[in-house]
Amino acid sequence: MKALQRSAASEISAQITVGHGALSSHERVIMKTSFGLYSQKQNLFQF
Repeated sequence: MKALQRSAASEISAQITVGHGALSSHERVIMKTSFGLYSQKQNLFQF
């Protein structure tokens, strides 16, 4: 089980290490909007 988790984690970190150059503009937009929604929620909870 741990070996599977480790390989999955290294796979994800490898994808992250590839960086934004590998991301298509579509994926970048999705990341921006999801982050924007998240920060909006954070702002709502601050009141």
